[in-house]
Amino acid sequence: MLLSSKRLNSIIISLSKEEYLSKGWGILLKEVSAVFGAKSAFLSFIDEDNNIIKCLNENNEFTITQKNKIAKDVLRKKQSIAVENYPLSKYSSKYWVERGVKSVMAAPIYFEDKIYAVLEVVYHRNKKLTSEELETLETLTLLLGTFLYSNKIHNHFKNILDINNKMFNLLYAIDIPASYKSEEFIEWLKKIFRTLSYISGCIAIGVVYPDENVYGTYYNFKGEDNFYIKYNEDEVIRDLIAYKICRNNIKKPLMDEDVAKEGITLSKPLKNENVKSSIFLPVVINGKTVAAFGIGFSQKNVLTKEYQQILLSFAYYVILSILSSKNISKAYSMLSETEEEFLESIVLMMEARDVYTKGHSQRVAYYAKNIAKVLGLGEKEQNDIYLAGIVHDIGKIGIPDNVLLKPGKLTSNEFKIMQYHPVFSYQIVKNIKQFKGDIALYVKYHHERCDGSGYSDGLKCKDIPIGARILAIADVFDAVTSSRPYRSRLLLDEALNILKEPSNKLDLDIVEKSLDVLSEVFIEEYDEECYFMPKEIDLIRKQFFTTDYVTGLMNRKQFIELVDSMIRKKEVFNLFLVDIVDLDYINYKYSMSTGDKVLSYIAKTLSNMKNVEYPSRMGSDSFVFVSKDYKDCDKDSLKDKIKSKLINSLEQDDECKKKQFNPDLIDFYITCTMFDKNSNNDAEGLIYECRLEKKKACRLLYADK
Repeated sequence: MLLSSKRLNSIIISLSKEEYLSKGWGILLKEVSAVFGAKSAFLSFIDEDNNIIKCLNENNEFTITQKNKIAKDVLRKKQSIAVENYPLSKYSSKYWVERGVKSVMAAPIYFEDKIYAVLEVVYHRNKKLTSEELETLETLTLLLGTFLYSNKIHNHFKNILDINNKMFNLLYAIDIPASYKSEEFIEWLKKIFRTLSYISGCIAIGVVYPDENVYGTYYNFKGEDNFYIKYNEDEVIRDLIAYKICRNNIKKPLMDEDVAKEGITLSKPLKNENVKSSIFLPVVINGKTVAAFGIGFSQKNVLTKEYQQILLSFAYYVILSILSSKNISKAYSMLSETEEEFLESIVLMMEARDVYTKGHSQRVAYYAKNIAKVLGLGEKEQNDIYLAGIVHDIGKIGIPDNVLLKPGKLTSNEFKIMQYHPVFSYQIVKNIKQFKGDIALYVKYHHERCDGSGYSDGLKCKDIPIGARILAIADVFDAVTSSRPYRSRLLLDEALNILKEPSNKLDLDIVEKSLDVLSEVFIEEYDEECYFMPKEIDLIRKQFFTTDYVTGLMNRKQFIELVDSMIRKKEVFNLFLVDIVDLDYINYKYSMSTGDKVLSYIAKTLSNMKNVEYPSRMGSDSFVFVSKDYKDCDKDSLKDKIKSKLINSLEQDDECKKKQFNPDLIDFYITCTMFDKNSNNDAEGLIYECRLEKKKACRLLYADK
């Protein structure tokens, strides 16, 4: 029987349409059964522990999951299964035999190393299942895995953006109290904690701020809403993990499992049966942990880095607000005399996160004030624009590090998050009386553009306050005359020409009147060194975007970019994929630290081998590299060379000796594919070819057994 390629193409094309699965998975399963000429198809979804949580049929109805032995074996072996005589097979179940099942094909739906579901095709007749049919099913499940991964990532970023937006909109809607340690302050902190609980779903929050003697706790167990605040420490306070984090000057967020590693014993609140998981967030200012938060959840949560960053931004907001509340009246009286130093100190805290923006806010404020003066604006307007320039980017404190510090181009979702920084800046400054009114609006609209293409409200030129239009010009001018990791600074004449280009959508009338003054006041020489961070530390920080933290090799994204660059240059090379056999067993039998040792020694071996280029970690148990000298026929010698060096390293390792680890357990699959000038593949395609070759090798090995 020939498979219906027309129907298969229909499925592939339909996966790109968002509305395709809006009515459930049934429409897909009907298409699948039609492609294979089967009676029906089933989809078994998997939870984080690889357990089947639900099994759906073509009518989007739940079926019996306990009797699905084939799906369970697919999960266990992580490979496809074809059963031609189901009633007499080891997978036979009376439940399904009575319903007429005679033959079954099943394949895992996965992306990289993550299995999402199992797809089964069921026949009510004895059928000879061909290798072509099984390969077609595997191709389809590979596409479905890619689709589910993409859909998961899209929903993840959408959820993060929604939480981030809600967090700041609700928090900043609550005015910072003007008095400290008062009823107003207590009510403010209570509202802040309730807001966080509402948005994040947490049930317990604690804050300790020893330097200011502020200790607050909020919890909501089974509908019981409780809040208390203390202004002096006692034995109960000193027992809190957050308090110990401050006293031990711990500077990194800790999950439950990290607490003991830092030598901290559990506190009584953490032992509460209602709290199933927690995260502890230190607030670090000038190298000192001045405060810490503990946030507890009623369920086991795996908090993503983006979610942790949102909670950490919340923690900084609360502590800075407490500081503001304490000093606000004093700050008001001093601001007229020392406003520049006061504001610059706040801005420096934000710029410490992104070293390449050092001095940016001060220069933008300086340029903007001079433009306002040339336009004939009054002294008050000039000062307002200057103050707006100082704080225009302060909302970047609410942008996650993996977006703010990303060295390459932002994705559409990342850019959406970045577009909120003027709104965050506005929400911060509008709650301070000194900045309410025009200054806050200048800050909010400094990324609007005259044709309405700016953000975040899409205003046109006539609706954008003049202060915001001036800030936009000063912002662009300083950006192009400052160095960035991805480009060098422009010369003055080049920068002025950039401002005049209509494509930048700035107010060209103001631009024309600003050119001479910008030439006069241009700061040509300034120190581009980081205030806070040595170069070697900043280099390590940037490597988090390109490097695998376990092995020190470049990561998948970086490897693909480099290989695609070789492809564009039409270089001839071979791509090798090295898969470790049964690394999961080594992790289980000897611990993950032993598994990490194996990965690290393989990485070191590949890095030191001649004729190996761009060694990279591709998945949890695989590596990839390119070579212009090694060929497909060298796979066996490569395998022997890597294995020999790896075994030698493991035999010398004290930890492996102590655990009596047997290095002979290590084995590899090494596959290879070639790129030449006549190839049409990209890096992803080459990797996919290697994975297909490995699957065929595994299938042959399994068949022999």
